[in-house]
Amino acid sequence: MRSMKKLKTSLVLLLILSFPATTLASPGKYVSLNKGETVPWKAWCFDQVAAANIVAEKEIATKKCELKIEKAKELQKAKFDLDIGTLRAEMAYEINTRQATIDALKKENQKLEQIVIDNSNPHWAIIFSAGTMFGTLTTAVIMGVFL
Repeated sequence: MRSMKKLKTSLVLLLILSFPATTLASPGKYVSLNKGETVPWKAWCFDQVAAANIVAEKEIATKKCELKIEKAKELQKAKFDLDIGTLRAEMAYEINTRQATIDALKKENQKLEQIVIDNSNPHWAIIFSAGTMFGTLTTAVIMGVFL
């Protein structure tokens, strides 16, 4: 969004600078002269080739400006397309990496669950109960409550 604002500002500045003051002037006077005749007012004299160059330059000035603007737009679009492509690639990488990590953790959890199941003692409840009773009796003896 910030680059778009810069582009608009640059475009306005370019248009202001390329809008010469002569376009605001009133139409000038002209007269066709033959060799040796004088101009009845203060003026610049151009031959037909020079006048044709001035007219041609005026006509192509707008085309030059349009080409510059089009080039700037294409460069900006290419940069944005590159940025979008880079972000999409990074997002795809993150998604694939995340999924691979999740899959690896699921496999590891399944292995650990299987190890626990394979190594579990079927008499765990008896051992737990005996340990609880022994701990309770020991505590009672130490506290002097039971005996």
